[in-house]
Amino acid sequence: MAQLRRAHIGNSDFLLNNSSQRFDQVQSDLFEIKVEFNPEAASEFRLMVRCSKDPSRFVRIACDGEHLEVKGGKAPAKLMQGEKALQLQVFPGRDCTEIFANVWIVYTESRSVPLTDFGLELFSE
Repeated sequence: MAQLRRAHIGNSDFLLNNSSQRFDQVQSDLFEIKVEFNPEAASEFRLMVRCSKDPSRFVRIACDGEHLEVKGGKAPAKLMQGEKALQLQVFPGRDCTEIFANVWIVYTESRSVPLTDFGLELFSE
């Protein structure tokens, strides 16, 4: 399936230390995000997808090392024995956002922001 996807944008091996980074080059209503967080490096990680150009609308995905939070709803997300990082695979689609965490947690969030909101931002503290 990955071979069917096109226009790959990659950023790797960068650190967010009490800061955020916005990725304005993402301009599509269908895309896939693969991100890996090291829970020992920060107390919380956030990924905001479907961000509006102003900071008023977004779908917030956060992890504090114990729970995965999506738009205020929480699910247990403690790393299993042998896992060193939380790997998220996020599919912000037209009708919903699907989130897979370390292949064992699945979360679906119904679309709550307009299809014209394309922004993507990462944050850690």
